[in-house]
Amino acid sequence: MRKLSLKSVTAAFVVAVSFALPAVAQDASGPILFTNVNVFDGVNADLIMNANVVVTGNKITSVSKEPLAVAGGTVIDGGGRTLMPGLTDCHWHNMAAYMGSDVFTAGLGRLNLVAAHEAEKTLMRGFTSVRDPGGPVFELKESIDEGLFPGPRIYAAGAMISQTSGHADFRRPIDLPQSYSRDLTPLEVMASVSIADGRAQVMQRVRENLMRGAAFIKLMGGV
Repeated sequence: MRKLSLKSVTAAFVVAVSFALPAVAQDASGPILFTNVNVFDGVNADLIMNANVVVTGNKITSVSKEPLAVAGGTVIDGGGRTLMPGLTDCHWHNMAAYMGSDVFTAGLGRLNLVAAHEAEKTLMRGFTSVRDPGGPVFELKESIDEGLFPGPRIYAAGAMISQTSGHADFRRPIDLPQSYSRDLTPLEVMASVSIADGRAQVMQRVRENLMRGAAFIKLMGGV
């Protein structure tokens, strides 16, 4: 059984360790035993003091104030720090959060590179899951799921579906009027947004997002 000091543990463990770490966040093979931690379980207000926690795969398998042992695993001394469940951000645009106004001009390659770089920082801040309510994030999600890059679980909506002049219609007035047979805008081509008016168009855009793997659909109303 290997023993690691806190200095050898990533920042995600130093302040708060997730109860449901993605597999890509764990370098060690076998179960992980956290000792000397105070556990906040997200249900009870009081901490479980001086606890021991076993993580097997990406799930908690044991929490006890009694000594625990794991065969062939890794031991991490928490040093009296607080262990808590991984956080979930319910509104996080992976492709836009780091780019500012550049998100409307950058190509998909740069967007993916920047988002992959920052996804690890999101995980290290303690967010093990994010809900992405709009953007071309499916390839980034697949890369994280495959273990190519460290990052949180991503529940993605895909392209934001907006009516004409809706919240996600970023066309300029000079681009209007446009016919129903118009060419797609660059943001539509990269599946950041979809402009849809009427039942048939909305159904088509929804089905396209579902085909890409959307976990839910985001409709953008407003004018």
